[in-house]
Amino acid sequence: MPSLTADDGVRLDYTEYGDPAGRPVVLLAGFKAPATTWRYQVPAFADAGRRVLAVDLRGHGTSDRPEDGVDMARRGRDVAAVLEGLDLRDAVLVGGSMGANTIWSFLAQCGADRVAAAVSIDQTPKMLNDEGWPFGFYGYAQPTATATSQPASRRPATARRWRSAGCGWCG
Repeated sequence: MPSLTADDGVRLDYTEYGDPAGRPVVLLAGFKAPATTWRYQVPAFADAGRRVLAVDLRGHGTSDRPEDGVDMARRGRDVAAVLEGLDLRDAVLVGGSMGANTIWSFLAQCGADRVAAAVSIDQTPKMLNDEGWPFGFYGYAQPTATATSQPASRRPATARRWRSAGCGWCG
């Protein structure tokens, strides 16, 4: 399995499939999930002419497992190490669960110069929801059964869910 080394000496393993000249698609799995989590998606991207890289970030899969220093900021810098180390440009970053939060960390620290698109699967772009975040549940214990009988503008965020975002799917 090919690997590269992050700036702190940690080895990051990855697998590569598809067309080496195709647009890079970088797959980042969630908490404790290895790169092999993407085994069912890789063929579709490769068959579409993409350069597919499934990355084992630190502490995941076959990559090094440091005893400390693993936080979201470090994970974001590991994405930078992958993009820079492999000179990936115009990349599509795809993150599942905590892999999506890793993308947000990378973008916050490094910007989007090497990124064409970011795809978040099973994760909001906010690590922890709070009362000011209307795009997901906050306070699972709050009763919502009667909240839906109120006008949408008066419903608590727990009842509004995605409708408050005006995402186009829900109206």
